[in-house]
Amino acid sequence: MVSFGSEFWDPSELEGLLFKHPNWPALREILENGASFPLKPISNQDRKIDLEFHASRGNHKSAEKYQNALDDIINNDIHRGFALPLPTDILFELPGASLAPLGCIGQDTINERGKRTKKFRMTHDQSFLGPSQHSVNERVLKELLPNCMYSFALLRILHYIISLRSQHHSTKIFISKFDLDLAYHCSHLSGAAAAECLTVHKDTLLMALRMTFGDHPAPQCGDTFQKPLQTSVIL
Repeated sequence: MVSFGSEFWDPSELEGLLFKHPNWPALREILENGASFPLKPISNQDRKIDLEFHASRGNHKSAEKYQNALDDIINNDIHRGFALPLPTDILFELPGASLAPLGCIGQDTINERGKRTKKFRMTHDQSFLGPSQHSVNERVLKELLPNCMYSFALLRILHYIISLRSQHHSTKIFISKFDLDLAYHCSHLSGAAAAECLTVHKDTLLMALRMTFGDHPAPQCGDTFQKPLQTSVIL
């Protein structure tokens, strides 16, 4: 599960289907070697100062408030091969290391019975600035990222609704949207990108092996192809 592209078919098998897509070369590179982020360079001195700052500051208060929920999320990530636990004393020995504070957000959702329940999401605040003022997200060279291609999905859906209404003037039209759970976690990080996505929790250094929900390149790299939007219409 920790090998590049393990969530997908082999690129040689996907190529016959996807080779004409303009983002296929970018996706193939991710599947074969993991996602690498184009980042502006930072000096070793600035990197060290930022590591010392984040290591001493710790995580956001929300991580402490929802500590039990965060424990469950991190344990699950480690078990599923999304994160690699390491001793904290090697932090300053890792080439190209960047540390970001963790947070935890509580959200309302509904269960299979339609009852409201609490859901928690872990965040990597890779926009949080250290003394150098050069966070990972601030250093992203956005012009070098592949384009997000959603094929004007919203416009197509609106046209579809108008067409339905013109044919069925008084019938209810229902539309439903489905979230793909852990979509970014399907894509692996390259070694260099993983070193830029470090966090600390309970005296354990965590290296993200999959894309995180806090870095700016994730939408372009994790959503290289349009995600399906399922609609259900009752006429």
